[in-house]
Amino acid sequence: MILGLVGAGGIGVELKVAFDLFDYDTAATIIIAVFLLVVLVEQVSNRIRKRLL
Repeated sequence: MILGLVGAGGIGVELKVAFDLFDYDTAATIIIAVFLLVVLVEQVSNRIRKRLL
């Protein structure tokens, strides 16, 4: 979240705003979306790495 607040894409700002407004549904959606994106990128990265090695 700190990186987003500093300027690494803005998702951290959206998450902070959701928490500040007590909009926990939106905050949970953002957290789940980021988690799923990280998992997806890791899977793709692993497959590419296996093909290269």
